[in-house]
Amino acid sequence: MRGNEAIRDFLGEILGFLTVPPTDHVVARQTLTLPMGDFKDALQVASTLAAKADFIVTRNTADYRRSPVPAITPSEFLRRVRA
Repeated sequence: MRGNEAIRDFLGEILGFLTVPPTDHVVARQTLTLPMGDFKDALQVASTLAAKADFIVTRNTADYRRSPVPAITPSEFLRRVRA
């Protein structure tokens, strides 16, 4: 159970300064128009567009090469936040 507690604590901290964009019918439909191979990745991109976010933070930026929203690594995100 320690892993679950650690994840909950970590998410609680992150949600103190980040917002998770809502996903609705319009966002789901836009997902179908994006030039991406993975539906889940496209759904994240569509949500990011709806939220007018600047980028997506992910360990796997390669999956977002065709994304209209730039993807950055967690390390790059931390560099930007600290700057």
